[in-house]
Amino acid sequence: MKVLTEVRFIATIEQSMPAEVTQRWTDGASRNAEIANNRRKAKIKNRGDYEAIITEISSRKYEPYINPDFVSKKGFNKDEIMAKHYKNNANGYTKYTNNLDYMYETVDGVPAKRYKEKIERTAAHYGNKNVARKVLGFSGMRSTGLGCSVQVIRWLDGESTIAKGTTVQIEQGGPMIIAQMSLRSSFRSVLEQRLNQAGAAVMRADFTAGEMKRQNDITNDLMNAMSNPGLNLVPFATGGDSRVDYIQDEAGILYVHVKVSQK
Repeated sequence: MKVLTEVRFIATIEQSMPAEVTQRWTDGASRNAEIANNRRKAKIKNRGDYEAIITEISSRKYEPYINPDFVSKKGFNKDEIMAKHYKNNANGYTKYTNNLDYMYETVDGVPAKRYKEKIERTAAHYGNKNVARKVLGFSGMRSTGLGCSVQVIRWLDGESTIAKGTTVQIEQGGPMIIAQMSLRSSFRSVLEQRLNQAGAAVMRADFTAGEMKRQNDITNDLMNAMSNPGLNLVPFATGGDSRVDYIQDEAGILYVHVKVSQK
């Protein structure tokens, strides 16, 4: 067995959203509301556009994740599952247009009033320290530094740049491209979302060992599904020789331990 890379990225969880960032985001989103709505209408003018732009692309991206030999508990094979997936997406057109028309409707003489009010509520929500600390320590933001989840996906996609504000401990090796080439773009978005969700769940559970293991198990299953089989890696497992684990040390510091080993 050979360790290809091993690194620890610290999660800086005691963060708050800077007030000027929240205000800038609110102002920008409100200003661009009408522009965004007009572009949406120009891009998706009818059901045909919706199916071509959303339904078909969604189906193409979803298809590689289903094993050709898989059969669901209800007896559906891959082709039948894909057909249902396509149909469900296509049937969403009416709901899609109705929801957006409602949000961007002019109310009391104010264009997109409901949308703008939603932006203000969301900004206030994320400006709350108790909410921000469950997000920023993992996702981060460009003005305050990228979080540990972003650094993990960069490292496992071959990027050596360490963003400002990131605390990293490199044990051995360096960054490497771990995903199957056909899944590489999906890998970045899916793994980042998974690590953000896992970090928030661990915090909500007050860092209990059981919840941490549960979240790590899900993450490592994802790693096994998306990693390149040609690399001949030791299977990912919580605490294993290949792992992507959240760990809290004796000092209370939370970090993501990335270790990739080859058979």
